[in-house]
Formats: sequence, structure tokens, C-alpha cells
Amino acid sequence: MSLVTQLFKRWNRYVHSMAMGGKPAQASQDAVRDAVFANAGACTAAGVTLRL
Repeated sequence: MSLVTQLFKRWNRYVHSMAMGGKPAQASQDAVRDAVFANAGACTAAGVTLRL
């Protein structure tokens, strides 16, 4: 699974939690943050701009 795919999977879980009316679990928030920073170089190289 590509780094970008992993990032989007984590982001989808985060957004789904918010859409259900609740605050995402801290672990979900941390996973998104970690994935963004860990994959920033690969995303930039692929021409993807990450905005939170």
C-alpha cells in the first residue's frame, strides 16, 4: 500500500468520526498527524499538497 493511500485511509477514519457527530479519538487524531508528517516528502514529490 502506498504512503499516500495510507494517509488517505487514516484521514477518512478521522473525517468519518467527525461526520458521526463525535470528536475523533485521540489515537485517530495522532495517527493523522503522524501520517501527514511522515509522508510529507513523498506527497510533495508526487505533487500532492496537504492541507489540514
